[in-house]
Amino acid sequence: MGFKSVFAIAVLGMSVSACGNHYAATVTKGVQDNEKATSLVEWETSDSNPDTVFPQWRAEYAKDPAKLSEEQSFICASLQQLDGVHLEIYQEQIEEKDNAVILPGSIEENPGSAFRRRT
Repeated sequence: MGFKSVFAIAVLGMSVSACGNHYAATVTKGVQDNEKATSLVEWETSDSNPDTVFPQWRAEYAKDPAKLSEEQSFICASLQQLDGVHLEIYQEQIEEKDNAVILPGSIEENPGSAFRRRT
């Protein structure tokens, strides 16, 4: 394998990793902002509130479905890293039917899940 091939693989790996880090950082920031908020209004108006983040992710998907399809596993993995208390921050959006496009099967494929997709 030549230098160019190794370099291309390294760049691809970094871009995939960066993509995953974007979602993980967003989820982590949501947890941190929730813990730091001194009022409900402060939390509800936070740019990392799930009510803001999930519509942004859906908009990204609408612009480029193929790209987000590749990145869905990063979103799910980021949420799966949370403990139960912090996962509750995202519960409404996880259960939201409109978000099935960015969280496909995450509930349906997990019958033991405490979450249920709203219809």
